[in-house]
Amino acid sequence: MQTAEQLDVYVEEYLALATEQGISIRRAKALIGICRSWMILAEQLRRLTQIEEEEKRRRAA
Repeated sequence: MQTAEQLDVYVEEYLALATEQGISIRRAKALIGICRSWMILAEQLRRLTQIEEEEKRRRAA
């Protein structure tokens, strides 16, 4: 499984590709769609990490 940080890097790379000069609109839209999916997944991974940390603290208390 990728980390949220790795997904952030992928988003940056694909956004750069999507904005290259001469790229077709169709290709740019596909790349941006992939970026959106990765952004959502990265946020969900961050939330999961927070939940896991909160649960560990509760068990330790």
